[in-house]
Amino acid sequence: MAALDLVVGSRTVVQSAPVSDCDNKAKTSLTSVLQNATEAGDGTHEWFAHGASDANGQFTSAAAVNCFPVGTGYVVTITCTAEIPPNPQTAADICNKISTAFGATAAPAGGSK
Repeated sequence: MAALDLVVGSRTVVQSAPVSDCDNKAKTSLTSVLQNATEAGDGTHEWFAHGASDANGQFTSAAAVNCFPVGTGYVVTITCTAEIPPNPQTAADICNKISTAFGATAAPAGGSK
């Protein structure tokens, strides 16, 4: 039996940087860990990616990076999921990798199975 692991990962506030900086880092960090990073819609600043598919063509992991413009900077949040098994990585593992690639400094808030 599989379990869905969900982690509301890091939340970081960046001062004096355009939200386009967050968009670029979101796409790059998601692509470094998962596949097919794409923005939910032009200008939404919501980025999604998924892991490899299983034998049935279903994705067993996914993540979202959201960039929220605030003043002259932005807030970035990272959320991850993983189906265990078959995925060998937990949602926390995935979020930690994305957070590190993004350069976010806050640690994941926790998770549940």
